[in-house]
Amino acid sequence: MIPEPLEALGRVFEQLEIKHDFEDERLLTGFGGTNAPYSISIVAWQSAEEWWNFDLRAYIRTGGRHAGSFPLMAVSPHQFDEAHRFLNYLNGRWLTAGHAYIDPDDGDISFRWTGPFPAVITEAFADHLLGAVSQIDHFFPELRAILADGMTAMGAIASHNARDADDREARQDPSDDDAQGNDDDNPETFPFPE
Repeated sequence: MIPEPLEALGRVFEQLEIKHDFEDERLLTGFGGTNAPYSISIVAWQSAEEWWNFDLRAYIRTGGRHAGSFPLMAVSPHQFDEAHRFLNYLNGRWLTAGHAYIDPDDGDISFRWTGPFPAVITEAFADHLLGAVSQIDHFFPELRAILADGMTAMGAIASHNARDADDREARQDPSDDDAQGNDDDNPETFPFPE
């Protein structure tokens, strides 16, 4: 039986014309992404009689046939260290909800977020969820460059900041710094060895 909050979210997805399915009490969907295709799995669980929570996981398969795939087993331990440093940076400086990680079970690059369902599931809530999980696609180019091409975490941070600046300039948006309010004019100074 599908929990009511997931059914309600499914109805909102239908209004937004987002293809989805239910399987084993999970709502499943996916997107082509700008940088790599990613899948989404959402479950609902009850922490009190009337309080429902969501557990959302978005993931990019690392061994798929899409343009961004790469053989994860061929990645050196040093590059895994660099990827974890970059993910730690993202989790601490950029992501305001959820966290990104490399799944230890299957090697997928993942984003996970757990939180309460609102009393009423709206299009705004669905947009908020989908906007948060799209971060996995947004940061994929740098993660791929670390794991497949040997880029350092500091190089990935610089690359990401430059890419965001170029995107803002193309849209003619003012600088939004990062999610923690750090000024783009002051480069990050993490103690990462080069």
